[in-house]
Amino acid sequence: AIAERVEKHGWDAKALEMRARLKWLVTFSAKLEAHGPFFDFIATASDTAKSRPFLSRKGEFGVQHASNPARQGHAKLMLSRLPGLRLLGVDLGHRFAAACTVWEALAPAVFMDEIKDRAVLAGGTSDANLYLHTRHRDARSGKERTTIYRRLASDVLADGSVHPAPWARLDRQLLIKLQGEDRPPRKCSPSEREFVARCESEMGRSRSTDDRLPDPVDQLMAEAVRVARLGLRRHGDMAKIAYAFSPAAVRFTPGGGQELLTVESRAELILDALLRWGDMLQNARWESDWARAMWNDHIGCDLDQVGEDPSRQERQAYRAENEKRLRAVAVRFAASDTTALFRLWNEHWTARDAAWRPRLRQLRDWLLPRGLRAKRGESETTATERAMRRNAARRVGGLSLGRIATIRELYQLQKSFAMRPTPEDLRRHTLAKGDDRFEGFGQAVLSTMERLREQRVKQIASRIVEAALGVGRLPHSISQGHDRARPSVRMDAPCHAIVIENLRNYRPDELQTRRENRALMQWSAGKVRKYLEEGCQLHGLLLREVTPNYTSRQSSRTGMPGLRCSDLSIERTSGRPRVQWWQRAVQIASRKVDDGAGSKYDEMLVAIEGMLDTAQRAGLVAPATVRVPRSGGDLFVAARPWGEFRALDSASMGAIQADLNAAANIGLRALLDPDFAGRWWYVPCSSANGQPEPKHCTGAACL
Repeated sequence: AIAERVEKHGWDAKALEMRARLKWLVTFSAKLEAHGPFFDFIATASDTAKSRPFLSRKGEFGVQHASNPARQGHAKLMLSRLPGLRLLGVDLGHRFAAACTVWEALAPAVFMDEIKDRAVLAGGTSDANLYLHTRHRDARSGKERTTIYRRLASDVLADGSVHPAPWARLDRQLLIKLQGEDRPPRKCSPSEREFVARCESEMGRSRSTDDRLPDPVDQLMAEAVRVARLGLRRHGDMAKIAYAFSPAAVRFTPGGGQELLTVESRAELILDALLRWGDMLQNARWESDWARAMWNDHIGCDLDQVGEDPSRQERQAYRAENEKRLRAVAVRFAASDTTALFRLWNEHWTARDAAWRPRLRQLRDWLLPRGLRAKRGESETTATERAMRRNAARRVGGLSLGRIATIRELYQLQKSFAMRPTPEDLRRHTLAKGDDRFEGFGQAVLSTMERLREQRVKQIASRIVEAALGVGRLPHSISQGHDRARPSVRMDAPCHAIVIENLRNYRPDELQTRRENRALMQWSAGKVRKYLEEGCQLHGLLLREVTPNYTSRQSSRTGMPGLRCSDLSIERTSGRPRVQWWQRAVQIASRKVDDGAGSKYDEMLVAIEGMLDTAQRAGLVAPATVRVPRSGGDLFVAARPWGEFRALDSASMGAIQADLNAAANIGLRALLDPDFAGRWWYVPCSSANGQPEPKHCTGAACL
């Protein structure tokens, strides 16, 4: 403000008065002291294994191994053979902010002393065993507890000498849940459901009994934006159909160009419009009475009926067949006057276009309500209405990825409407080079989205550091209530290091849905590492990155391979699954099986559906849940270890939360000795000869 005043009026009395009112502050950057859990570990760690933590002159800290200069890639020693080291393995998830597991490396003598009086559930301590699961009674609580141990190295070293190998104990695991993830969102109110239903009815979207609106308010918001986006696309198709029948002399081409219409190109333009028109008639989810009546009056050509939920190949074949039938109609229209048909479509589009602006305003006010803070002197009625809006804005998704993705889609919806085509000119609202009409467009929505993303990234980094320092776990007395303040005292022993997956080349995962992948790519994964690195430097923690390959395909408890699964909840009344994706998956699998192109997985889905149908017809009681393999499922089920039949109730037999399993594998990747054969779940090899790549394996036993 002072700079603007001086620029306009110079250093006048007003500018001097403004400067005199300034409260000056002095800021400085103090050098951090070498203090924290890892520095404490440096002071106490032994150098017996020729591997020691170190602190460089520049203040950087790490782990120095004698043989590291001779190793490359995956063969480098990370944090292995450091007894007493505690590390936190972190997996950044989709359902929750992050999953964390704590491993502690045990010296051989400490490990043997710890298990000497415990019952063995699975595994063993011989050189052939990768794991050990024990059972004991906790002296403090008196409860029976199962402890998971994993072998970190072989008893036989590379030179042939025999030394007892270190083991790692799984101490604790936790899920970091941010606002919107710690509690499920509230159910939508009747007024919210009525608003969405009314908007869909105005746009022409129809729903059947099997296609109901979701109950959670965050899913209802996402569905409302999605349907509005589809409705706006349909609105744009109407404008394109009308333009094809207009007396326009140009045809728009990709890249912003245009060309003069000839009789042949005009016929192609009308043919494309007729195909769009026909697609409207075949979509059972959208009302098309007006378009169908217009088709019967002016076109009169029968179209092939596409089946319910057609595949991409079926839609392509349907469109190709209709193109053959409609080409003669397009040629006839191109040689005649179609102004009357243009006028009818233009009037229909204009009438529907008038309702879009208030509809989007209501949708925006619902997703991002404004004016929630109380103001001085407002009436009691206004304060009550403001409080009702404030309560309605709570528990709508918080900082979850789904909430952020919905806000981004709202911005894209607003921008698509602002740049929508019109029947007279398809590019009337399209920006030309140097056009700044949309500068600052939707800034309020964008600012809200960026603020939520920044809060999410910062809170994830802060909560991970909290978990590593031992203050991330809430006491049971607090965790059950709604007022859950962050703990101010240490609840668990601190970790010395944090191990995360490499985020520099973070890419979408084929195990996730497309919406999850879009949200994942937009939440600035690189910033998580930046803030996490700053937090580790501030609190004296070591931060290391490992490759996340195959961490979701191996059991962290046994080292056995496995797959992701989901539990289907079965309704008692109907005997059918409650989830929406099941019917779609069964339909696709049945179509593939009938065509003879189904896989074993498709046959399994069809068999499960057949058993549920048979049980329902026979009047049998269906099970409460059915566990089925599914890509991106929230459970991980491992194969049974060979010869392990007596430990049916051990941790190796049941399902594990998939994100926690990945976090445990990430932590183990830094602890396992690369000279140990059990370390190499996969070996990077050359595609030319199938041999291990020296640049990834030099120095390890596998090479």
